[in-house]
Amino acid sequence: MNKKYMILVIVGLLTVTLACQRSKVVFLEDHPKAEKLDSLFRYLNAEGLFNGAVAVVDEGELIFEKAYGLANFEDSSAFETITAMEVASVSKQFTASAVMHLAQDDKLAITDDIRAYLPDGFPYEGITIKHLLSHTSGMPDYTAHFIDHWPEDKLASNKDIVAYFIQHQPPVKFNPGEAYDYSNTGYVLLAEIVESASGMRLDEYLEAQLFEPFGFQHAGFYQRAEIYTLSDYAPSFRWSADSCGYIRPEHLPGKAYYSFLSERLGPGRLSLSVEDLLRWDRLLYSDDFLSSETKKSMFTPVEYEGVDTDYGFGWHNYEDDQVGPVSYHTGSWAGNKSYIKRFRGVESTVILLNNTQSPYMTEIRHALDAIVTERDLTPIYPSLKEQFAKLSCQQGFDAGRWLEGIDLQAYRFTDEELDEIKDTINH
Repeated sequence: MNKKYMILVIVGLLTVTLACQRSKVVFLEDHPKAEKLDSLFRYLNAEGLFNGAVAVVDEGELIFEKAYGLANFEDSSAFETITAMEVASVSKQFTASAVMHLAQDDKLAITDDIRAYLPDGFPYEGITIKHLLSHTSGMPDYTAHFIDHWPEDKLASNKDIVAYFIQHQPPVKFNPGEAYDYSNTGYVLLAEIVESASGMRLDEYLEAQLFEPFGFQHAGFYQRAEIYTLSDYAPSFRWSADSCGYIRPEHLPGKAYYSFLSERLGPGRLSLSVEDLLRWDRLLYSDDFLSSETKKSMFTPVEYEGVDTDYGFGWHNYEDDQVGPVSYHTGSWAGNKSYIKRFRGVESTVILLNNTQSPYMTEIRHALDAIVTERDLTPIYPSLKEQFAKLSCQQGFDAGRWLEGIDLQAYRFTDEELDEIKDTINH
């Protein structure tokens, strides 16, 4: 390890140590599930497989809450349980909740035609708010058009996206209610409907009606240009083989759209901490914000003839044969990965935030679910390909000696990946 790298590591560790003095840590000793969680995350942290924050509630009791690694790789600030991060598509449940809150106040009805709330000339007929909430509208996507044609130095707003549909009128994918197709477009339109019905932008409405009155202390909607200088914030990073480090994702080849599409409201952009998501979880067990009837509709898959879907309004939903009704959502955008899963029948919840595009998040999610529901754990092994790529960045790394000295059974890889590593070493 070279001297410069060693100094950076020491500074980072000191920063993490000092920051942990104010970061909330919950570990319920002698609780069997908490013991398994602690063992799992000590392993993940030691192997460098997880960077972020986690919280687990078991039958109404918070048994585990910790943060690991760095929030910001540019200033070496620590990831904490109070650290906010953009939660990507986990935002959709909050957009849906704003819509349903307005429905409770008779400001709109989910059976309304969306054109009643959108600018004149919006060309798509027969689509209701319910179709947008449940991804059954058939609305086309806008992403490819903006990646190909939008100026990289100009932020694309919701209004720009709506204007695109009015001007270009791309065809629908299917008639409303005839299929399920996960749609960011639908949630952009829902944000515009919230503004039309309430007179407030979606971010303003959520702040006034939910975040401020119910004490969401770290919730907010930020512009991407400012997030890398915010305190108590985890901006996104992705590994760059060329830079041999974590960099801003929009600096990767072909990823400029992470910047100019970051202004959208509705499908993503909301930032929250695990503390905020824990507060949200508890609030959903009361009727203080959303009524029981409203929540039932959100947590129930929509029914349209011939449509196979688990989606309600802002949530995926299913019945677990051991613990009963479950509602969840994942999020992924520009290096951020998020997860909230509510085992509603037993009042247990799993929350995960990661800001480094971890390739292990799916396996970590499954492991947490298994611990909560008392199922068998599947081991999580480091990726041989990823480990080789990162180690190759270290000065003086002897790849041949490394490959000979490791136990391949402790890694996951394909035969093709192993052959590629051997070819690289031999050449």
